[in-house]
Amino acid sequence: MATLTQAVISESRKVFDSCDLNGDGFIDSAEFRALLEQLDGDVSSAECQLNFEAGDTAGDGYIEFKEFVAWWTN
Repeated sequence: MATLTQAVISESRKVFDSCDLNGDGFIDSAEFRALLEQLDGDVSSAECQLNFEAGDTAGDGYIEFKEFVAWWTN
């Protein structure tokens, strides 16, 4: 994986924080769906689930910042 610049990490943090609606430091599936709808408009439940599972590499039902950066910059 390529080394990310500080600018990319900073931008990723802004997007992550704007998605983390309850401020708990994680993005749950509902918060993630809101992000995808904001980016794409019409997103199917299956598409949302596939993207969420791709981002949730730990498989714990939440996307933490490190996971988000990997998904966001991929």
